[in-house]
Amino acid sequence: MTMFSSMKVKAAAVLAGCSLMLSGCLIQPGKFTSELMLLEDDAFTFTYEGEIHFVGLAKLAEESKRSSAGEFQAYCYGPLPEDAEEQEAATEEMTAQDAMDAADAAAEAAEDAVYSGDRECTPEEEAEQRQQWEERQQRRIEKDRKEAEQMSQMFGGVDVTDPEAEKELAAMLLRQKGFDRVEAKGDGMFDVSYSITSTLQHDFMFPMFEGFPTSSPFVQAIVRDGNVVRINAPGLTPAAGGGQLAPLMMGGGMFGGSSSQKDELNLPEIEGTFSIVTTGDIRANNTDEGPATENGRKRLTWQINSRTEAAPTALIAM
Repeated sequence: MTMFSSMKVKAAAVLAGCSLMLSGCLIQPGKFTSELMLLEDDAFTFTYEGEIHFVGLAKLAEESKRSSAGEFQAYCYGPLPEDAEEQEAATEEMTAQDAMDAADAAAEAAEDAVYSGDRECTPEEEAEQRQQWEERQQRRIEKDRKEAEQMSQMFGGVDVTDPEAEKELAAMLLRQKGFDRVEAKGDGMFDVSYSITSTLQHDFMFPMFEGFPTSSPFVQAIVRDGNVVRINAPGLTPAAGGGQLAPLMMGGGMFGGSSSQKDELNLPEIEGTFSIVTTGDIRANNTDEGPATENGRKRLTWQINSRTEAAPTALIAM
């Protein structure tokens, strides 16, 4: 009887976890300062200074490499094939009760051998296992190749297994209008400076990256009829980030169980300030103190930290 060596097949789990992340919240802030100005004639300026974390980027690369690791090892247990044949011949000459007793003893011995794993394989057994292992390896290589292509598509065409992946991501972001500075800090963390000025004739969302599936935005401005704008910042709270992300990634089987999911995923501390400055009419908001007035404009301010539960939101008539 033979048992094949267990192999680490985490590539599929990595891909599943990545899909969960992208449908939930792959990208989240670290320390930041952000401001949205809504002025006359639908003019707006949005700025974001601080950290953006591509959660799990380093782990994805690490686990993807591990998935291709492993060496052949034959594993056998139970009686040798010739011993089994002799035992079967001897059993034919026994009484029914003796045969049952012998079968029970053989089963116990085989079970002990399974747990001890102390029997060497015969050359024939090893050759058979090696052939089947090599066939599985070929199927695995093709499967890993397809999964790597899908993973790359999720990251805008960047190969996450490439040691230069973070530099390539930084170069991609710098090509987009608004990004004045993008510095890779390691482990998927980037320090950025983003600023854009335009007119709010349509909905706006930050961040949005070329080639990436749309994930949970840090800030979004939704234009309604009657020149009313709803501002939401769902990605600027811990509850919308790591609190939901860790179970998703753990559930996807990416990194296994851990006594501290946050430490395992290396999730950043979310801490910063988000402000809205406007000349419009503030119809609703969920700040603690309401609007302050400065230079004829109204300012709403949210202090974001680990205790923040509700995402910033406001309704403004321009």
